[in-house]
Amino acid sequence: MDSAQLPQRLKAARAIARDAADLVRRSPPGLVDEKHDAADLVTEVDRAAELQIRLALGEQFPEDAVAGEELQDTSGSSGFTWLIDPIDGTTNFASGVPWCSVSVGCQDLSGPLLGVIADPWRREVFSAARGSGSWIDERPVTEPAHVQLAGGVVFTEWLNHVPWPGMVETLAALSDDFATVRIMGSSALSLAATAAGRGCAFLNGSYSPVDTLGATVIARESGLVVRDFAGGEPQVGRPFYAAWPAVAPRIAALAAAAAAKRG
Repeated sequence: MDSAQLPQRLKAARAIARDAADLVRRSPPGLVDEKHDAADLVTEVDRAAELQIRLALGEQFPEDAVAGEELQDTSGSSGFTWLIDPIDGTTNFASGVPWCSVSVGCQDLSGPLLGVIADPWRREVFSAARGSGSWIDERPVTEPAHVQLAGGVVFTEWLNHVPWPGMVETLAALSDDFATVRIMGSSALSLAATAAGRGCAFLNGSYSPVDTLGATVIARESGLVVRDFAGGEPQVGRPFYAAWPAVAPRIAALAAAAAAKRG
């Protein structure tokens, strides 16, 4: 990849995600539909935000492929693929709970390239590019001076609307460590918040590139350890975690125990 392309793509992704977050913040949910089941919702704003993102990407990068949460995937010839979740945390959005995000990621032939997570309510944009570091708005992210489980926040999410295999036992073990667990309803935003130093670890029951590829780039570029529960690279449909190095060994042990339960 031409080294000049990365800053250009990151700048574009930040602006596109911010514009979509503005749309989300200004808009009532409108019609709410079910997708796979009654716990899997989509709103008019999900579709409108994804369409807005796709049109902006198509104008600036017409040869790129795009995969999204709500609309049909499109192919490309450039070797770049954008991954869009226009509202990660739709149930929160539909219910008026101000915790959701716009997730925009991009990968090339070498893997995850960049990620942008925009928070409509705090009006923050988390971003990162491979080998270039991470930012909250224009501020570079640095590792917190002191990270520990005791008194710290660990984010996780349901697997759809049910516990992931080993989740109950993992949360019980974290309580023994005096960690406080939060299930907020947007995996992308919870992972970005962890990468911003607002949590010490994040565990998720399944890796979906559309939802979390961008956030995993942010986590890695911030300095977190990102692995699947078996200790390898995150794989589609498999559980994964992200943890600051000080707590990563403990999180890895808990993840391995949960992976053994899953089989």
